[in-house]
Amino acid sequence: MSHDPFAEFDEVALAPQTTTNEPKTASDDGNFSEEIVSHRLEARNRTFYIDLKKSVHGKFLKISEKSRGRKSTIIMDVEDVTEFMSILEDVRSSL
Repeated sequence: MSHDPFAEFDEVALAPQTTTNEPKTASDDGNFSEEIVSHRLEARNRTFYIDLKKSVHGKFLKISEKSRGRKSTIIMDVEDVTEFMSILEDVRSSL
């Protein structure tokens, strides 16, 4: 049985916290963000969702993993995506 290095992580939020006192406003469909691009990846017994979204605070990347009924998500501002991708490329080159 192989060890899952990500099993201990439930959710990591990388987007900065907003400190505004303005109330959140939902769109007509009840969402607080608009989907720009969405991809789904089936990998073994997991499903990954990679979404580029836009809210009143700007664009952000949301990556979610669903496995065995549990969902884990990371969210980051688009300004951080280039550095994140560079780190992933570094890891990939070590495979």
